[in-house]
Amino acid sequence: MASKNAIGNREEDFSKNKVKNVAATNKAAKKNAAGGRAKSPAAGGKRAKSPAAGGTRPKSAVAGGRKVGAASKASSRAKSPGEAGRRATSPPPPAPIPANEAAPRVSGTSQDRATNSDSTRRGSCRGRPSTRQGSAEFPNVEEEACPERAPPPSPDIQVPAEDLNRILLKVLDSIKIRQTDKSEASKQVNDLMKEILSQLKELGVSQQNTGSYYEFVKISEANEFDFMLTMPVDRVKLETFGEEVAFYHVSLKRNAKKELENFVVDETTLSANLMLTEFRKEIKKILRKSKVDAHLQRKKPGCPAITLSLKNAKENGKDIEVDIVPGLEVHSSWPPATNEGFKKIDTWLGTKVKRTLKQEPFYLVPKYVGDGTTKRNGVLAKDVWRISSSNIEKKILKEHGQTRTCCEAHGVKCYRKQCLKLLKYLLQKLKEKHPRELSKFSSYFMKTTLLHVCAKQPEDAQWSLNNLSQRFLQLVTDLIEYLRSGNLPHFFIPECNLLETITTQANRAFLITKLEYELNNWFPIFKPL
Repeated sequence: MASKNAIGNREEDFSKNKVKNVAATNKAAKKNAAGGRAKSPAAGGKRAKSPAAGGTRPKSAVAGGRKVGAASKASSRAKSPGEAGRRATSPPPPAPIPANEAAPRVSGTSQDRATNSDSTRRGSCRGRPSTRQGSAEFPNVEEEACPERAPPPSPDIQVPAEDLNRILLKVLDSIKIRQTDKSEASKQVNDLMKEILSQLKELGVSQQNTGSYYEFVKISEANEFDFMLTMPVDRVKLETFGEEVAFYHVSLKRNAKKELENFVVDETTLSANLMLTEFRKEIKKILRKSKVDAHLQRKKPGCPAITLSLKNAKENGKDIEVDIVPGLEVHSSWPPATNEGFKKIDTWLGTKVKRTLKQEPFYLVPKYVGDGTTKRNGVLAKDVWRISSSNIEKKILKEHGQTRTCCEAHGVKCYRKQCLKLLKYLLQKLKEKHPRELSKFSSYFMKTTLLHVCAKQPEDAQWSLNNLSQRFLQLVTDLIEYLRSGNLPHFFIPECNLLETITTQANRAFLITKLEYELNNWFPIFKPL
């Protein structure tokens, strides 16, 4: 049985794969025997220094004072499947893997199993040796030597928790936003939104604060703010747009609000595209008359947001981006497609919380499928609406614990939000290095991955400081699996695949390669910190 501390819920599957690959593992053991029996840091041994770090290179014919032949003979003894299974659940913590060496592949796919014998040969990917000086916290790596040969380690293998926790806590400290920066930026943004809202009050709109800043998971800078300007609807009819369970055609019924009639096409169809266009025109007029130093950014195809650039009052500060999304606030039962998603709340936050969340309204925003020209049942894709659960996602992240005192002043502190911040920062750093290849990946994918893991690991104790490294590694490995399968289900609408229409197989494979490299080498991308 896999250890309780194993990462994720796939421990047993990975252990079975290891038993099947005993022959490949033994073959790797023969090769590794030449490297000696030096103890890992977790076992209390001293880590051997690499030549780049000033250490002495071990002789090829001797490993730890023993002859290679003797070591090979000892390591080649036959092991029973039972013994191999027991060893698979509690192997010693590995040393970080240099980029020019490959780790045993542990993925459960048939293709991965077919390549096990190749990937277990140390040095099978002959890249250039690293010449950068390492340290105990960040070992020597050469990222571009052979990144495609860096598959993730088995969830059974534990990186020394104290070492990785220290690295992650250092990252968290570095990405904190100073309170003064938050206060100054939020004051500027609030002044802008008050002016816009006062000019649109005749439409009956209300402001909803959304996004990472108001979920308290913003990292590095307070330079992005998200809002929805919504209009309440009750006398409408909702129909799914073909088989797209997250997209809806909205029709007005009799005696609907007069304000909504400004956005109607084909007599009854409430057009998302028309509402977005009209809101954009109104906000543009407001900015022309306003004394606020802000301007409208160019419209992005398929984007539901009206993006404003606000001049930062802080000297040399970057412009603040404000995303305003018009939407409909629907006071009715949540669509049937969300039923399975809400069930996951039961085991995590409880039935009472689930019932409260289902009583909340849901929102529809002007986001369409494809290029907007597809027509189904006489309705254009650009006129349909996509369901948004941002309001209840914000509530969940605010009250995310099983106990009602999680993260309160007198309660037990958990690290759910910190894990999300780390995952977002990892993506941000990768996008800075590879902006073209990774432009399609958003932080919403990271948040969705966290919500899925929270439902699988519902206990507050599983998210304690002592388990920070385990949960973060689980997030990264789960994200890799979603990318590998090409399917990241929306948390509340499991039939909706967030990756399907946004990403490609090529850019998913590229991100997998980068994530696997970071995972196998103790996240060298965090090294500058």
